[in-house]
Amino acid sequence: MPGGRIARGMAGLLVRLRWWVIGFWALACLGSLFVLPTLSETQGGGDLKGLVPEGTPAVQTELRSVELFGFPLLGRTVVVQRNPDGLSVFAQARTVVNAVAVDSAGYVGLGPLRGALPITNALGVFPSSAERDTTALTYLLYDQDVSFTRQSRAAGRYVDRFFKPRDHVVGITGSVPARAEQFGIIQDALPKVEAFTLGAIVLIVGFAFRSVVAPLVAVLTTGVAYVMTLRLSGAVAEVVGVSSPSELEPVIVALLLGVVTDYVVFYLSALRRELTTGCDRLEAARAATARYGPIVSVAGLAVAAGTGALLVAESLFFRALGPALVFTVLVALLVAVTLVPALMAVLGGWVFWPTRPAVKEPAERPRKSRRMAMLKALTSSRRRAAQVVAGCVVVLSLAALPLLGLNLGVSFVGSLPEDNGVRQAAAAARAGFAPGILSPTTVLLEGNGLSDRRQQLGTFGELLDAQPGVAGVVGPGDTPRRLEAGVLVADDGNAARYLVVLDDPALGGDAIDSIDALG
Repeated sequence: MPGGRIARGMAGLLVRLRWWVIGFWALACLGSLFVLPTLSETQGGGDLKGLVPEGTPAVQTELRSVELFGFPLLGRTVVVQRNPDGLSVFAQARTVVNAVAVDSAGYVGLGPLRGALPITNALGVFPSSAERDTTALTYLLYDQDVSFTRQSRAAGRYVDRFFKPRDHVVGITGSVPARAEQFGIIQDALPKVEAFTLGAIVLIVGFAFRSVVAPLVAVLTTGVAYVMTLRLSGAVAEVVGVSSPSELEPVIVALLLGVVTDYVVFYLSALRRELTTGCDRLEAARAATARYGPIVSVAGLAVAAGTGALLVAESLFFRALGPALVFTVLVALLVAVTLVPALMAVLGGWVFWPTRPAVKEPAERPRKSRRMAMLKALTSSRRRAAQVVAGCVVVLSLAALPLLGLNLGVSFVGSLPEDNGVRQAAAAARAGFAPGILSPTTVLLEGNGLSDRRQQLGTFGELLDAQPGVAGVVGPGDTPRRLEAGVLVADDGNAARYLVVLDDPALGGDAIDSIDALG
């Protein structure tokens, strides 16, 4: 039997306990479906920490801001009003009055809404804006633990209740509505993508082995790995206390389908080879497992190590994805190296039904395959090998050309369809202000008696406004006192915060450089 001593021992154990292995995974799947939470149940939370480490300075600053004011200033949900011909003074006044009433608890029945911060492009508050009196925004502020979906629904109720057609409301936008829209789009499209991918797997595996049973083995193994990964991931996320992004599930599904299918094909190819030598089903399953078990294990660990490289990525978002992807690969590997050998031992040659691997007599001299003959012809001389290398370089270079126009950064709004209302509202807001208007940055000040030092607070705001890359600043002195209280200046007067809007999209490289310069 091929393989080392450990590989042969594990192969023999899996074949001998084949029914126990199958029963274990069946019970594990059923138990996880009834007991463990799904990954989607941990998605879309409004927690400030999310997938970003809690010790990050930006997260610490926002958590401190919540501690001092009761809610974050970063309005990730924005109501956009815009009239290219000009918003009336009365429309702008109504926007401010509504926000003041919200901040002073003058309105009831607003659900999780804690505050509102209005700004307009009137009076030159944003010098970089090419327009005046055309656009008004209202940043809606919520508690940190309100989910994306609840925030979006509350924003819709706010608009329906306080705005009329004469107010020229374009829509609701921001990273929170965009994430909510993304989640809906993903949930709608994911079943279709999964069905299409499974169909492709069935066709490819069925054609490769001329079998209708082999695809079922691949689908069954993939299904077990899928259920266990999503349920265990949801349980881990719930225990750790983090919310998973809606973008994570399709990545996990794609990774699972690719990895598990590859491993199943490895095992079934080895089983067919062993059956053609005349082995019975148990001996063939043992030999195939002993031969390819170590290869599959090393391949899985290599993929896990590759995805684990995300742990050292500079981007905190991608760094946080690393553990989830490593966990996915390890679960898929564990399912593949245990369940597939057990199924092979039970089914034997029936895996390849309606065909059966024919027993072949050992040939005196093995024939070279057409593929090997072609490979030898291409590499028989240095000149031909150099031509092949040059051709590969040209093809890969052409395939990489689109990367020259790639804009690095994270844009939740930009990934939505062009006809989506959230994206259209975002375009209107940026046209009236600056590209970074929807993702402002908070600057937090602490000190005794700050509320009595309005002149110094105003001077500090002017200094922020003069920094390179800053499009505008909203802070104490820029809005009515009643609007500042509890929103821009803490109730005890010992803290103040500023909303800094950048010239560039806030999640892009240039904006990040501008933020670093502020520090």
